[in-house]
Amino acid sequence: MPMLRNPRHERFVQELATGKTADAAYVLAGYKENRSNAARLNASENIQKRVAEIQSLGAERAAITVETLIAEAESARSKAMG
Repeated sequence: MPMLRNPRHERFVQELATGKTADAAYVLAGYKENRSNAARLNASENIQKRVAEIQSLGAERAAITVETLIAEAESARSKAMG
């Protein structure tokens, strides 16, 4: 799913993906504080799909980083042994 067309919605999604509450993300996206509207936007199917996409990308990047660190540690261990 590409970035959302509405820049405020995309910012809302980005903040949710980092772990912010819907209320906080709503305000950070440039809206006036309104718990009801934040909850309604958070319940949107497009919003939830985009959050899931961003979080899965982050998980993939974290896995790659862990794999890289393990490979580097193994390389260093091999050099130390030999």
